[in-house]
Formats: sequence, C-alpha cells, structure tokens
Amino acid sequence: MVPGALLLELLIALTIFVAAGLTVLAVIRQSVGDARAVDLQLRAQDLVFSAAARIASGVSTPEQEHGPVPVWSDDEANGGFDDRPPPSSGWSIRVETSRSGFGDAGLIRISALRGEGEERQAVAMASTVLIARTGRVREDDALPEDETFRAIDRIQERTAQ
Repeated sequence: MVPGALLLELLIALTIFVAAGLTVLAVIRQSVGDARAVDLQLRAQDLVFSAAARIASGVSTPEQEHGPVPVWSDDEANGGFDDRPPPSSGWSIRVETSRSGFGDAGLIRISALRGEGEERQAVAMASTVLIARTGRVREDDALPEDETFRAIDRIQERTAQ
C-alpha cells in the first residue's frame, strides 16, 4: 500500500461527509424560511378575510378596520382592562373604499401588510376586494324577505280567525 493512501482516503471521505452535511443544512434552512413565509402569508390572509367579514356583516366599518392591528392577549379574552395602548403586532390593515355604482354599496379593497424597519418594506401581504354596504341602512329599504315574512304573517292571521 502507498504510504499516504490511507490519509488521502480519509480526507476524501471527510470532504464528502462535510459536503453532504452542508447540503442537508442548506435544505433545512431553506425549508424553515419557506415555512416562515407561508406562515406570514396565511396570517395576512386571515387578517384580510376577518376584516372583510366584519365589514360585510356590519359589525365594523372600513374606517374602524383601517390601521395597525393590535396584539391579541388572553387578558382581553377574559375581560381584563388596561389603560395602556395595545402593543403593535407589526401588521397593519389598509382599507380603501370607492363607489361601485350599486346604490349604497361600495367597492372595498382590504390589504394586510407586515413591514419591518423604518422603511416598512413588505414582508407579507394579502388583499381582497368586496362589495358591501358602506352607508347606513335606511328604514324604507325593505328587503324582499321582509315582505315575504309579512305575507306569511297575514296568511297565518287569516287562518287563525
């Protein structure tokens, strides 16, 4: 056997082992980064669709939804109260409204943005567009269902007599 053959074989095996280890670490690092990006994207979509649902149901107005998103804490769920303003979560919701041409309904564009640093570069963003009533419901705006229920009540009154 050649005097340096064993040492050369050991160095080649060590090089292959280190290269394989670095490759595995690179793949793991990329996977963790991709998982973080997907998590941020899902959070952005959740914020957008939650705001859209609150606006569409009338629980909230576009003006109330626009702005920074506070951090949710268990104290709020338990009814706790604190005089301090809620800490920022790093997320903000942008709501833009415009006329849609359908009476009181407006075209509402909702975007969730998470930025980092002073420049607020977009790390994750999601947006949706919906048509929802942006004004107050007038009393004289009777829905077809209301008229149907009134007709049913009249029929029940007639049959009861």
